[in-house]
Order: sequence, then structure tokens, then C-alpha cells
Amino acid sequence: MDVNLDKIIYPKASEDSKARELINSPEELEILDARLELAIASHCEKINEGNNGVIFKLNIEEDVSEELEALVAYIDESRTGEGEPENVVKILKLYKPGSGRREFEMQRKAYELVRDKGGEDCAQIPEPVLFRDLEVKNSRTKEFLSSRGIKAQEHIEVIIMDMVPGVDLATHFYREVLRGNKGAIHLHNDLDEMDFASLHREVSQILKFEIAGGKSRDEGEKEFERRMVQAGNAKKIFDTLKRQGYVLDRSILDRIEKTIDMFHDNGLAFRDGHHRNFMFSGEGDDLEVFVIDFGSSTTFEGNLTRDVYIEGDKEYPHDKSIIESLRSLTKTREELAAEELHDVETDLKGLRRLLSRREEVWQQTISELGEEGLKMEQLYNLLGISPLLKGQSLEIKNKALVALLIDFVQSGQYTREEVKQELTKFIEESSDSGQLPVSQINQLVQFLKIL
Repeated sequence: MDVNLDKIIYPKASEDSKARELINSPEELEILDARLELAIASHCEKINEGNNGVIFKLNIEEDVSEELEALVAYIDESRTGEGEPENVVKILKLYKPGSGRREFEMQRKAYELVRDKGGEDCAQIPEPVLFRDLEVKNSRTKEFLSSRGIKAQEHIEVIIMDMVPGVDLATHFYREVLRGNKGAIHLHNDLDEMDFASLHREVSQILKFEIAGGKSRDEGEKEFERRMVQAGNAKKIFDTLKRQGYVLDRSILDRIEKTIDMFHDNGLAFRDGHHRNFMFSGEGDDLEVFVIDFGSSTTFEGNLTRDVYIEGDKEYPHDKSIIESLRSLTKTREELAAEELHDVETDLKGLRRLLSRREEVWQQTISELGEEGLKMEQLYNLLGISPLLKGQSLEIKNKALVALLIDFVQSGQYTREEVKQELTKFIEESSDSGQLPVSQINQLVQFLKIL
């Protein structure tokens, strides 16, 4: 009886392939599955782990034993890309019939899109070579799976694909945070060898990561809480990297963005845009960028709407959200400072419009307070009780103080250096005494830059 490879193995081998010659009956297919099970237990080395699957490097040498020849032949014949990349095996942690095949098909679609419509300025997709829904029969294999975080052991879904060189963005960011932290100097020589879990543990302790408390009542609320906590922790990472002067290569972001745009133009939504699913290696002309893990991806017709990102109680983040989050990391300190300065000037312009409604009162305030001299604490307190600012927030009060100082300089009552010196002293004293909240201190520091 012939075997229908179209239904049993995906993607199908070509009509004249060595793989099709090797698999012509259910018995031969059963033998192939047995060889795959053997390869998993004896030739796989765990190299990574994600939320839904574990990644193994498939170490089958050229002098492969005869019993694995059929498996190697099928893998080789199923590959459509150029070269002879190393293979990795992804095994899903939980067995949900059909989910692995769906992931394989989505990754195949993404791979073919990039292959046929992308270019050098697109990210690459590792080619998915073979999918199998495998019944595990060997106790040795079951023990191997259990010891490596695979909860499913009677049946497993297996995807064999090209190995991706390089490092994912999350791991890279963790390493950079630790490299720039004096408290982690004892780890600096080992950072490139540490696994993701170890890096996460060190960074979470240093940056005091929040942990989702699990107080939410339903899955939708829990997912929302988890995403909010992740966003807060990501902000801590990004803020730290910016302070350390780290700048992300813009070419990495450009390639990710172009690839996501191409997906959308061709009816594919990625829906899993977190930092572990984007990898890169090399730099300059040797830079390579990769998008991985299509387990959450889906297709759509027409316009990309919010509905595409909703599946049952789960709402996925928009694919473009990671683009926007990464953009600030591609800016130098000078560019960030210029943006901050622009924001501060915009804030003050807004205050000016507010004050212009009562210009006469404001001018009187300037005149009266100018006679008090440059005693910042006294000026600050007097502004607070001014009828002009009655009921206004501390933030507005800060802006009013800076606007007052600018008017002092412009009127010639005080020099710019005198004003900057006294404001700096006020900031330092307020910080030491705890007179003002940290947020207000930081705002005054930003305002100091435009004086």
C-alpha cells in the first residue's frame, strides 16, 4: 500500500526525491518515526527554551549510522533553501493536536514570503523543514523529554528547522545591562555563556522587577496584568540601557519593521512580537536579523483590524508595538537630549498660553518676586500661594518657577549663570532634604537644561 505523503508528512518531498524513494509504505513511515524518536533521545542537545517549546540542536554527523540515513535523507531533500545549515528540533511542551502543524504552516508561509518578496533589507525566517506528530514509544525518549521540560510524553509535536545563529534581543539586552553594572562585575567574564534564565534572575534582582500577583479573576484580566508587568519591567531595562549610553543598531529595527510590514501586506499577522523572538548576528555588512516562533501567528483577509489580535479571551499585542518600543533605543544620548529639550520647551509654551490669559497678574507677580532676590525656596513657596497658581499641580508650579527665572534673565534682572547656579543649588538641597518628590526633582533637572 502506498503512503500519501501529502497527508502524513508536511511539506511533501518532490516526486523524484530520495526521501520519497525511502518511504513507500506505512511500515517504512513507522520506521522513519522510530528513527526520529531515536535521534531525539540520542542526538539532541538542549540549547534554548521558550514559553511553548524547547529547542534542541540536532547533532547528526556526516558519518551517520545506517538506521538514521532515511531521516537525514528526508531532511536534506525537504529543504528548499541554499547551503547546508545545521538543524534544530523544536518540541512543543504541551500536546495540543494541530497546534504544531499550524505553527509549521505559519512559519512556512513567512519563510516563503521573505524568500519570494523580501530582500537583503528584510529579516530572515529559518526554513521549517519537517513536521511530525509523533507517538512516543521508547521509555528512554520519555525520560529524556521529561528531564528537559517537555510535559507531553505520550505524543509530541516536532518541528525540524534551520538553526539560527546569533542571540535574541532579550538575552542581548540583559547582557548589556549587566556589563554596565558595577555590582555585576563578577559576572562579566561569563555573560556570553550564561543561559537566559540565569541572566533574567540577575537582572530582575538588580532592577527590582515586578511580578504579576495573580489577583485577577479571569484569564483576560490575568493576561492584561501580565502584559502590564512585562511593560513596566521592559521600561526599567530600556531606561537603564539609555543611562549606560547603549544604542541599538538601527538596521536591526529597520529590518524587523520592513518584515512585519511585508507580513501585513500579504495577510499574515505575527502576534508574538516580544524581544526573544527577534535574533541577530554580526554587524555592518555581516549583519543578519531573524524572526522566529510563529506559534501565535494567523492569516487574515482585507485590512488588519484589532479583531485579528483577539482570540477567545486572549488579546495579542499589535505587531507594531515592539517597533515603537525599540525605537528609543536606536537614538544616541544627543538625540534623546534634544527630544527631552523639545518636550520641556513645549511644556513651557503650554504654560505661557495659560499665563497669557492673566498677563497683567503674571507681570505683577514677576515684579514682586523679582524684588525678593534669587532665594529659590522662597520664590517657590511664594509662587505656590500666588492667586495665579491657586489649585494648580506641583508640575505646573515647577514650570511657573522656570518661566519666572527665564523672565528674570530676559528682563536683565539676573544673568543666566546666576539663575542656573541658584536653581542647581535648590535642586540639590531639595533632593537631600526630601522636600520635593523625586518626580518633581527630575522635572526641574530637565528644565535646568534650557536655562
